[in-house]
Amino acid sequence: MNLRSRFLIMGCFALILQILILFSFFYYYLNPQIVSLEKSLVEKNLHRGLEILQREIFHLTHVTQLLAQDPTIEQLIKTPALQLLPNELLQRKMIHQEINLIYVLNDDLKVIWESTIDLNSERPYPKLSFLTTLWNARPALLDHNSAVSLYAGIVNSKLGPLYIVSAPITVGSKNQVIGTLIVGRLITQDVMHLLQSLSYTDVKLWPIGSASLNADQTTIVQKLLQGDSDFMINESGNMYRGYMFLQDINQQPTLLISTTQPGNFSKIIDVSLSEMVVVFILVQSLIFIVFFWVIRSTLLLPARALIEQINRAPKDLRPLRVDAKPWNEMGMLANEIAHLIVRHQDKLAQETTMAYKEGCYQTRLNLFNEIEDTLKPIIENIEISEKKLSNLPTNDLEWIVAESKTGQYSPARFEEYTEKLQRINDKLRHYQKETRHRLYDLYAKTLRNVAALRAQARSLETIREFTPIRMNEKKEKSSMLR
Repeated sequence: MNLRSRFLIMGCFALILQILILFSFFYYYLNPQIVSLEKSLVEKNLHRGLEILQREIFHLTHVTQLLAQDPTIEQLIKTPALQLLPNELLQRKMIHQEINLIYVLNDDLKVIWESTIDLNSERPYPKLSFLTTLWNARPALLDHNSAVSLYAGIVNSKLGPLYIVSAPITVGSKNQVIGTLIVGRLITQDVMHLLQSLSYTDVKLWPIGSASLNADQTTIVQKLLQGDSDFMINESGNMYRGYMFLQDINQQPTLLISTTQPGNFSKIIDVSLSEMVVVFILVQSLIFIVFFWVIRSTLLLPARALIEQINRAPKDLRPLRVDAKPWNEMGMLANEIAHLIVRHQDKLAQETTMAYKEGCYQTRLNLFNEIEDTLKPIIENIEISEKKLSNLPTNDLEWIVAESKTGQYSPARFEEYTEKLQRINDKLRHYQKETRHRLYDLYAKTLRNVAALRAQARSLETIREFTPIRMNEKKEKSSMLR
């Protein structure tokens, strides 16, 4: 495998590794963030639908406060004769303000006037008997002790979900409370469609308990009632569906708010990332091409030039002719360097032979030094032996010889003679043994040194020269072995 193929494999491996890193980053980090963002969008749409409902309640509250200050309402409370007659002015105001229900109560919480109208047909509804239910659920809706008290909420009725607002009726500069005004607006399908269009999202309202709920929505309502959260988000395929229910004043579910959010953001991110990956791959490929061109101009072309320079050398120094080819430049460079080494082996052999001869001369000098070092301990040991022999008890021997010359041997002194002779004999034997051991050691060391010197001298009898093996001889030997 040449250098070009290796660089190509390394570049492909680096590119695949970078793609795997990008995929892991998208799948394990970016994709969960996108899913969380889309779910937060669904939750915001649900809360936006809830805000629209709250805005309608606020608008109805404002209308109720204006009606509570209307002189017609005050006349109804103060004039009992008018309580039994239909009031066309109030009914027109109900139609104009899109109010389906009005109850006027005096300070004794007695209904003095009521009206329920179908806004589509402008005909009255049958009477609704839910004031008792309101009183049992929220007495504050019917009883106002202050001129600034106000209550609002949603109530389930026989006609459907109903906005309810209760406000005090006041008169005079002191704002004396003389009664209670209860205003209601039905949340019909038309109102729901209007609220859905005002949300500018895919928010839908479903009255709970009506026949418009399917089995899935009923199951979702049950899950919301059993769960701790007031909303729920389901994911199916590439769609996110969010659900939230609204409770009435009796803490019962009244409306189901639903929204659907397609995974458009995920699609946009996928397309953007795909484009980024394609651009990244193109940029990496361009960088790899530039890098390969730099390597070719800095390594491959100089290698070819070196090969051509080697091939232009004299023929007597080149045993082989190298056929240069453009697809294995580095391999040819290694081959030419090997042949260059072979061509310079002759010069190396000559220099090695000269160095070998110089080493032989130095070895002879070292042998002479070793001979001197071997003779030095022998001379020192001989001197030590002479000193010990000179320290023998010669005085005792001379005394015994002098006594023997006189010819006077006293038997009484034989014991003294024997003792001195015995001491002389012991010392002589001790010196004899010690001298023998020293001579044996010197003899062994001398033999070892002589053997070493003989081996070194034998190795110096013939001067060997360094003869390198040529490439042709290697090929011939390998072919013979085969």
